[in-house]
Amino acid sequence: MESMSFEKVFDAYHQVLREEGKVTYAAIGRYLAKRGIANPLTGKPYSKQAVRIQLMKQPEGQALRNRKIRKPERQPIIVEDRPGVLDWLRKHGFGNVRVYKPSEATVDLIKGRVVYGNPPFSASVTSRCVYTVGVGAYPVVEDMPCRELESKGARLIPFTCHRVK
Repeated sequence: MESMSFEKVFDAYHQVLREEGKVTYAAIGRYLAKRGIANPLTGKPYSKQAVRIQLMKQPEGQALRNRKIRKPERQPIIVEDRPGVLDWLRKHGFGNVRVYKPSEATVDLIKGRVVYGNPPFSASVTSRCVYTVGVGAYPVVEDMPCRELESKGARLIPFTCHRVK
């Protein structure tokens, strides 16, 4: 079982574009799974978020041809200090994303980025989007082991913050 790299995802992107005429993160994930490229920790295909993060690592000079998938201005980050949630994020393909503690997260650090985890609300206002790990419709507020999060069906919950005047 091989692990994922930008080059493999980029090749998969162009192959899916040739075969299907349009590209989605899920289609790239399915193509990689057919080629035996899966998450080495779980043995399952990589998630759409993991494929998206690999495409964000696009080297300069290589252009993606689909307008729906585009390189963001800044790399995503994880703002989290709970070990169980960090393990869950790593298990789901976020192992290469830089991790900061919530006390280190400033407005300048978060501004314009996609943030995973639990950033301070005052800084979240400047982010593009925040994905927090949640069970059901509610974010996880206490530290749980990764296995417990898996058994409860944890998933990423997207939200955006806006300053109310």
